[in-house]
Amino acid sequence: MKSQILYFICAMVLCIACGDKASDAKYPVESHSDETEPELAEYRLDTITTTLKSSKEIEEPIEKIEEPKKEEPKPTPPVKKAPPKPKKYSQIVFEEEIFELDTITEGDVIEDKFYFENTGNGPLSISSAIGSCGCTVPTFPFIDIAPEEKGYIGVTYNSVGKSGAQIPEVTIKSNSPKSPHILKFKIYVKDKPQKDQAKKSK
Repeated sequence: MKSQILYFICAMVLCIACGDKASDAKYPVESHSDETEPELAEYRLDTITTTLKSSKEIEEPIEKIEEPKKEEPKPTPPVKKAPPKPKKYSQIVFEEEIFELDTITEGDVIEDKFYFENTGNGPLSISSAIGSCGCTVPTFPFIDIAPEEKGYIGVTYNSVGKSGAQIPEVTIKSNSPKSPHILKFKIYVKDKPQKDQAKKSK
């Protein structure tokens, strides 16, 4: 009985010993000194951390690189056309176109002026001034009249040989749209006294 127990114990010891050797052979354990254990632990920790990071990078989807958006061309604003410039024109406006003068005696010479203004936006050019007879002699400016400037037409009337109501005229031609203009005198010429006529006859 004792021999059987001893045999059983020996067999168990042998089995345990063989199992340890097999495990050592299958999974060899590296021997490290106490000095290298901290370094080995740190190396293993770094390896595990790197492995975890790489696994996360693999698991995370790669972000798509967005292509730059093409800017749409801005619509060009319509070009505003400058308003057409107003056409230049002259406009002659007289203060009075008819003068009613007092009664004069035959042989008297009178002078008067017809004032006017250029109310247009261009220069006024007077080309001519013509009397209705030789007794009416007009004068006019030979230079252009600027816009908003004034001028006058001078008229000299000689009543020699005239008698009664007289309406001498002066025709003005210019570059004004309403050209020609007619200027008039209304005059009554009375005869000279008979004494004067008698002296002339002698």
